[in-house]
Amino acid sequence: MGDYQSTFSIPGISSSIDWGSMADKLIENARKSQEPLVAKQDTLELKIGLFNEFSASMKTMRSAVTPLKLASTFQAKAAEFTVLSGVNAQSVVTATVSADAAVSRHEIEVLQKAVAQSRFSARIETTMGDAGLAASQSFYINVGGRRAEIQVSTTDSLTTIAQKISDAKDITLDPATGEAFGESLGITATVIDNRLVIRSANTGLGETTDTSTLTRGSGTQDKLGFTVAKDAPSNGTLAITAGTVTYVEGTDFTVDSGSDEITWIAGHGPAAGTSYEVSYSVNSSVFSLDGDAGLLSLLKLDDDSADHYLAAQDAELKIDGLTVTRSSNQIDDLIEGVKLTVNGAGSEVMDITQDAEQAVTGIQDYVTAFNDLMDWINIRLSESSTTSSSQKDDQYKNDDFYKKFGLLHGNSMLWQTKSQIRQLMTDPVTAAYTVKTGRPVLGTME
Repeated sequence: MGDYQSTFSIPGISSSIDWGSMADKLIENARKSQEPLVAKQDTLELKIGLFNEFSASMKTMRSAVTPLKLASTFQAKAAEFTVLSGVNAQSVVTATVSADAAVSRHEIEVLQKAVAQSRFSARIETTMGDAGLAASQSFYINVGGRRAEIQVSTTDSLTTIAQKISDAKDITLDPATGEAFGESLGITATVIDNRLVIRSANTGLGETTDTSTLTRGSGTQDKLGFTVAKDAPSNGTLAITAGTVTYVEGTDFTVDSGSDEITWIAGHGPAAGTSYEVSYSVNSSVFSLDGDAGLLSLLKLDDDSADHYLAAQDAELKIDGLTVTRSSNQIDDLIEGVKLTVNGAGSEVMDITQDAEQAVTGIQDYVTAFNDLMDWINIRLSESSTTSSSQKDDQYKNDDFYKKFGLLHGNSMLWQTKSQIRQLMTDPVTAAYTVKTGRPVLGTME
């Protein structure tokens, strides 16, 4: 049987036909139908970019218009100071003035600024045991009607004690639940130069009076719902009434400093089940300390010398001869529309005047935004396309920046926007005004 032989051949090789070029040509011809669509897509994307620029310019102008619609922009006031005594105006009083303030002049003398209470411990570099504490002890911090216990062990450092103070919670019992309120004390504790610094959160004394209604129990004691702090600088005092009857401490009841309950003296006080009112007045921005006297003495937290104690004080000043006191150095309830900041002792004259700067700045910002918008519109309406036949070989023809040229040439929306904005700028505005009686006014108003 003879062998089978098959012949393998590639048509065209012998005829020298370039099949690769033919395939490339076919693909190229197929792509040509897509090129106009791709070019149109690119043009639309460039137009979107241009309209985004237009939108940004419109938003900028809108933002510039907003202040001009506010009466406060044109009625703004400013405070000007003339120093009578003190280093400079900033060292005595500064002021923030609203448009509601009246144009006026005031003479201000600051006698003292408000100061927060602070206590500074003895310098202790290691542990309380090394400083001489033989066993764990504790002290209490009273702030307003709140009270917290700070337990100190021999291994504690000042940093540990500071953290305990910062984390301390009110142990006063809630009469309704019998559980501690658990609120923060509102004071700060830090360590500076190996000394514990305990500081009130607020300046001044913060004298406040809170009134609550209690129901007389069947026993000799009633829970108050707050802790009484009689010692200075808290100086807490109680006043109790039931209807027209007033009960006097020492005669009708007793209460210990650091306690959250009162004890009725036998034969005195309201009948069981009777409601009565308790008013508690206290300097709520300051704190007082009590507890183990040895621990407080070791820490020097009972030392009232200048090296260990800074007493709280209210801001005190005279305005036009009237003496006023406030717990804070930020005072906004003395002169309507004026917020004063007390910086230090001294005297000065404060003039409340019209402030044209806001109006001028607002108008300048609007004019700038308006001109920028008009310039942008004019350029886009008038610029010619860079894709004309005479510029096809331009080296920048593929640069998107140059491709944008002329895309919005003669655009109707830009023409309409330009016309409408110009009309808004030139149309007369009808405004109400008040005719004042008095001397006749010569001339006409149109």
